Amino acid sequence: MLINFIVGFLGIALLILAIYGWVKVYAAIISTARSLEALLAIAQRTEKRELKARAEANIPRVL
Repeated sequence: MLINFIVGFLGIALLILAIYGWVKVYAAIISTARSLEALLAIAQRTEKRELKARAEANIPRVL
């Protein structure tokens, strides 16, 4: 009886730890996605500024 209780308790504890681990992984993925999104926004703003400067200086864009 006691062994069944201990095994059950350990099983529940492992399940909770597994769920906690997946939550941490999910949070890391979301954090990385937000960082990449911010970097993309910065790159797009920089490109717009560059295109505007080239247009004002009449410099053709090189691909």
